[in-house]
Formats: sequence, structure tokens, C-alpha cells
Amino acid sequence: MIFISGCRPILLNSQINNNSKLVLVLPSAPPTFNYPISRSPYGIFKFIYEGLLSENGLTGELQPALAESWVLSEDKRRIIFTLRSGLKWSDGEPLTADDVVFTYQDIYLNKKIPTIYRDFLRIGSNGAFPSVKKLDQQRVEFILPEPFAPFIRYVEKLKILPAHVLQDTVFSIDADGKPLFLSTWNTNTDPQKIISNGAFKLAGYIPSQRIILQKIPFIGVLMPWVIHCLISMKLLSKLFLQPIINCLDFVLEN
Repeated sequence: MIFISGCRPILLNSQINNNSKLVLVLPSAPPTFNYPISRSPYGIFKFIYEGLLSENGLTGELQPALAESWVLSEDKRRIIFTLRSGLKWSDGEPLTADDVVFTYQDIYLNKKIPTIYRDFLRIGSNGAFPSVKKLDQQRVEFILPEPFAPFIRYVEKLKILPAHVLQDTVFSIDADGKPLFLSTWNTNTDPQKIISNGAFKLAGYIPSQRIILQKIPFIGVLMPWVIHCLISMKLLSKLFLQPIINCLDFVLEN
């Protein structure tokens, strides 16, 4: 099975076989494997990370991802998300409410980390931010400064990151006084050190050639027939001159 990676899937061939390898094509090499600071429209993050919610690709409706449920208060200013039980990171460590609070409070809402995703959390005409707190190991509560219907949709866009791996990098600084987080998980990082919570983990990277993803057996049900995912970086103009285009199952475009 072969994909061209971008943002929106278009089905070309409906037949899915039992091949264990999924092949995708990226038009350019990833600038980083650090999701919050990446500005590239292309990447592997959709395969290696989940957020609290996900969007159904057919209906556009929100559905559970890391969170199994969510409840909105009567005043529409408080949202409680309940995580699925037994969640784990790719290294086997438990994924809990601590990771959610860390991701939002210490990364997305951290002024020292230049992430485009902070703007997703601005609410209302004043651009105020929500607060987030842990209720217990499986529940987190977001408190909004005012009712804001789009917030729940923005939550779907924001991936959750591992506190047990990244917390020290956020609060440690380099020689220039910047958080070590900004240089963490770059393209020179050992793939085994990049921890994920999605259906795949990063297994290998050859710069400007290929990315190899490996299915995580105890995480998710996405593409259960796939064991490995091979992402090739080729010029699309060259790709479409090859007969390989006849084998495409999906094209992902902006």
C-alpha cells in the first residue's frame, strides 16, 4: 500500500490487502521530530501521536482518542476529559492525566516555547487562555475564561507528549538561556529515544531518504494489518513519472 503524505485523504483504490508494510511518500524531509515546534505541513505526527480526541475522517465528527469521554458543564466553561484506562507510551510507561497537564500547561501554554499551537488555545476576543488541572490519574479539567464552542474542536488538533521524558528538557536551559526542549528530538536523535502514543513508533531514519515506523502492538487499532510503515522522501514530479502511481491506494493532499 502506498500513500503520498499531506493532510487530506482521497481514496483511489478501495481494495485493501493483507500486506504488512505501508509505504508513504513525503515531498520533503522533516525539519524535526519535535511536534510542538514543527512548522512543516508534512510529517509523521499523525501516525505516532494521539490527542485527547480525534476527528472521524468520513463524517468530520469528534470521537474518543486518548480520552474515552468528555463532559461539558452547564455554564459551558468547564470540560472534564476522562482518559481510557491502561494507556501506555511506546516505552511501556503509563500515560496519565499528568502527561495531559504537562503537555498543555508546560508546553503549549509556555511562552518560552515558540509553538504555533498556543494560538489554538486563545479564547474569545481577548485571546485569554484556559487553565487545566488534574482531578485524578484519569481525569483532567479545562476551565475556560468564557464559553467557547470551537475549543473542543481545537483539542483534537493538539497531541499529548510524555512528561517522564520531556519535563526535564522544558525546565533546563542551554548556553543561550533557552529551554533544552527546543533542541530535543531533532532529526539527529536516536529514533529509539522518541517516545510516542500513537499506532506507530519511530524505528529508523535515513536523512533525505526514508523514515521507518513500527507498529506498537499494545497501542490502538489503526491499520491492524500493518506491521511497518516506510515513508520515502522523493520529488513528487519524479514519482508521477513512474508506473508506481497505478498502485496508489490513497493520496493525502493539502
